[in-house]
Amino acid sequence: MGFIASIQNRIRSTEKKTTGKKNKKKVLKFKTDLQCGGCVSKVQPHLDAIGLIDSWEVRLDNADKLMKVRTNRDDTEEVIRLVQGALDKEGYSAERMN
Repeated sequence: MGFIASIQNRIRSTEKKTTGKKNKKKVLKFKTDLQCGGCVSKVQPHLDAIGLIDSWEVRLDNADKLMKVRTNRDDTEEVIRLVQGALDKEGYSAERMN
């Protein structure tokens, strides 16, 4: 098990102990027009500032430049709006995928 996986397992274990049940995360997928690491670094501060997001990642090797956003919010509409706004601030777009 790698270092990151080890830390993630400890966090999950702690969450289960403190809440009594596993925290259910939703994964939102977006098709983006991000092209490179430079594009990702431009939007990173905006995405990191969104407190409703637990984590996010972009797969630039995917044809759709797939972005996955993890949240534990039941109402995802606000998260979707904030993610799209974060990319829009730097001139990029994010289209929600089902």
